[in-house]
Amino acid sequence: MMKRLWKCLLVGLLLLKGLCATSQVNVDSLKRVLGKTHRPLERLEVLRQLSKAFDPDIAEWCALAPIHPAISEQLTARELVDELNECFKAFDHIITARGIEKIKTIGDAYMCAGGLFGTKGSSPLQVVLAALEMQDYMVKRKAERALHGLPGFDMRLGIHTGPVVAGIVGVKKFQYDIWGDTVNIASRMESSGEIGQVNISEATYALVNATLGLRFTPRGKVQAKGKGEMEIYFVSQI
Repeated sequence: MMKRLWKCLLVGLLLLKGLCATSQVNVDSLKRVLGKTHRPLERLEVLRQLSKAFDPDIAEWCALAPIHPAISEQLTARELVDELNECFKAFDHIITARGIEKIKTIGDAYMCAGGLFGTKGSSPLQVVLAALEMQDYMVKRKAERALHGLPGFDMRLGIHTGPVVAGIVGVKKFQYDIWGDTVNIASRMESSGEIGQVNISEATYALVNATLGLRFTPRGKVQAKGKGEMEIYFVSQI
């Protein structure tokens, strides 16, 4: 078994050596390899190479969308997980259509990021539009469940724009992740925002405020834990 595992690892390394002969990692080639690779050790090495491809100064857009916790008290554990699965599957389809990368789910929180692959990644506007679609889905989903006498979820959502570091750490249960102050501020945008709104930071607002068809409402400064006062804007469609 060990011999076979070592062989798999070497195959992965040899394949990557051919793709990464230059100092600039070919992201498209690595993604194609990742799509064809099913052996765990090979996939790990491809993901690590992908993490090296990101410029640490690249703009990242992170959305944290936790489901409102009060409703969980009215559902069994199985019902809660089933409903979270339905919501998160819908989110997966929404972000995939706009070129946004899912990072992870944490309990009832959903985290995704745009711009991970430089100019070929999604723009801040695409992330905002995806966020509006997510909120629209949640409103419709809640109304649909209400018709059957079932409780529905509300959602807070926060977006911030800035640099992150991306990659994989550890040697067990590998998980691709992103880190940095941008992630922390996106989280604060969510936790300090209002339920049912798409809450964006001043940095994101500066990049998307000229977009036709969108309405931006200043909420004013809010006290964000660990960050002091921060400006938040609500985004909605006209």
